Parts: sequence; C-alpha cells; structure tokens
Amino acid sequence: PVLENHPFFRHYSKDCPAVMRQVCHTAIEKLFVAGGDVLFMEGEKPAMPHMYFVFNAGRLIYIRDRDSHHHPGWHLDMHANSSSHFSIVKKGDWLCEATLWTHWAHHGSLVARDDVVLLMVDAGSFQKSVAAVRSCAFEYCDN
Repeated sequence: PVLENHPFFRHYSKDCPAVMRQVCHTAIEKLFVAGGDVLFMEGEKPAMPHMYFVFNAGRLIYIRDRDSHHHPGWHLDMHANSSSHFSIVKKGDWLCEATLWTHWAHHGSLVARDDVVLLMVDAGSFQKSVAAVRSCAFEYCDN
C-alpha cells in the first residue's frame, strides 16, 4: 500500500500485479534511519541508486541550496544559510524517483529529523523487473 501512493506503482499494482510482486520481492528493502543521520548530500552520485518512500511517522528534512553552492555543515543547521530551501518529508511521501529512470546526481541533501523507516526501491532491480514486461510501463507512459 505504501508504494501505491505513487501513480506509477498504483498503475502497476492494478494492471501488472505479477510484475509488481516481483518488484516487491526483489527491489524493495527497509532502511532504519536514526534522527540526525544524513542519507545523501547535494551533488552526490549514488553508486547504488534508490527511490525512497517514508514508511512510518518519522520525518526527514530535504534541503536544497538555491544558489547551488555547497556550504559544508549548512545541512545540520537550518539557519546557517538563508538561501537554502527546506521541505519536511513525511509518511506517504517519496523521493528520488528519477533514479529509476535515469543516471542521477542528488539536487539536495536529506537529513532524518526523527527516527524513521524508509522503503527503498533499488533502481537496478526495479529496471530488471520492469524490462521483463515492457508493455505495462509503455501503457503507463502513454497515459
């Protein structure tokens, strides 16, 4: 049900349940994150890219520097750089969808505000599962 918050996964669950089961069995992992942990930094190119879904009531802070300059330490002090933009990420939200479709570098930083559980969709495993039945993905793209 958590993945079905996203339109693509909702479509896939309905129209391609066998592929969606494969995605759930091969591409989904839980990640337990402690408050204060940094999940990724702006400009980072993940070696193993993932899309993230917030699974529980914990919150994260997504920080994007409007000036696109990296300021060491600014992600830990919300008042350190007034040109930064902050968003609270909470249960039901998702991040980093683009990692499923393209090579990716993060455009912001993600810091856990509380202890939080994330569902991670491994991009490589997802792509292998979806490639097996391309017609479902193409149908979604056509709509």
